[in-house]
Amino acid sequence: SSLNELGKGDIKINILHAEAGNISESDIMLATASHAIVVGFNVQADAEFRRNAKVRLRREGTIIFEGEFSSLKHEKEDVREVRNGFECGAGFRNYNDFAVGDQIECYVLEKATA
Repeated sequence: SSLNELGKGDIKINILHAEAGNISESDIMLATASHAIVVGFNVQADAEFRRNAKVRLRREGTIIFEGEFSSLKHEKEDVREVRNGFECGAGFRNYNDFAVGDQIECYVLEKATA
C-alpha cells in the first residue's frame, strides 16, 4: 500500500491494525498502549454532542464556523452530552447565523498519555 511506501529512508511505518469502518474505542486503546497514532479516512463517530467538545459548522460543504458550545440543552435542562436520536438545543459561543441545511460536527481533541 502507499502508506508502506512511506517507510523508506529515515521514516519507518509499522501498521498495527487496518480495518474498514469507523474508529472504535478499542482502536484508541490499542494505539494508546502501543504509543501509536490513529489515522482515519472518511470516518464517522457515534453521534454525540458534548458540552466540552469543539464544534464545526458546515454550510454547503464549506466550514463557516469553528469554536465551542455556549449552551447544550435537552428538554429545557442544561446537559453535558446529548446522544444520537435525542432532540437538543445548542448554542455556539459568539455565533448565531444558522441556516437550514447547516451541518454540525462535534469533536474532541485528546492527547494520549503514556
